[in-house]
Amino acid sequence: MPTTPTVFRGTEAIANGAVTATQLRSRRFVRLFRNTYATRTAPLTHELHCRAVALFAPPDSVITDASAATLRGVPLAGPENPVDLLVSPARRISAVDGLVVRVARTTEAESTPWHGIRLAKPERLIYDMLRSSQLPDAVAGADACLRAGLTTLDALNRYLDSRHDHGIRQARRARDFIDPRSTSVPESRLRVLLNLEGLHPTPQLTILDGEHFVATVALGFEHERVAVVLSDADPGLDETRHLLNRLTMAGWQAILVSPTAVHTTPHDALAKIHYALRRTTPTRHHP
Repeated sequence: MPTTPTVFRGTEAIANGAVTATQLRSRRFVRLFRNTYATRTAPLTHELHCRAVALFAPPDSVITDASAATLRGVPLAGPENPVDLLVSPARRISAVDGLVVRVARTTEAESTPWHGIRLAKPERLIYDMLRSSQLPDAVAGADACLRAGLTTLDALNRYLDSRHDHGIRQARRARDFIDPRSTSVPESRLRVLLNLEGLHPTPQLTILDGEHFVATVALGFEHERVAVVLSDADPGLDETRHLLNRLTMAGWQAILVSPTAVHTTPHDALAKIHYALRRTTPTRHHP
């Protein structure tokens, strides 16, 4: 009997004699999409879902956005996230759970072959990210791609400047917020949210006390001497407590913000930072 591949079309596997219809309904396999299955022992990664989509998507379809970034080594999408797919206007593909389909024209120069369909090149996937996602998420994804070296800001700028299609204005606006110095998605998101409120912290700011190194913090306001530390660690832990003490002894206000809170309760995180800035510069107006 033929060996069952890790991910496969159910009808084809039955026709090839790899499985029976009864076996396909057993616990040996997990259904990913309609008529598309994986062996239950296969890790349910985002890549596996992308490979499943490649089995039924039109051959000129392009995996893009966070899905393409993940396949290129920047883990922006997990198994719980839908696969981002571009299809040409001449194609039709039904909307299904776990798949986001957008209609757009692309050229072969913007993608490379991947498992029978195509995978967006870095500039294209970032462009799709910038024009379709919420601004903080879009910029965070672009920061991560540039930080990982998928492309350069100069190359991205040339690509965006060459385009005149739908969504380019949104993408160019988002581009103005990109800063690959940020080292994590929560850090990028928080920086963008602060920028939108007229506050412009420095990412990955190195703080010195005289000539002595104190710390490198996620975001810092040098004039106000306010440092934002992103950590889920308990402030009572020795390492975290020592870091906050070092900053305080160097004359800085240290604000501990949970990366989780940046996603779940961003207004609370922003309020803590606004309060610290008001304490430092009481005559300055903050929203």
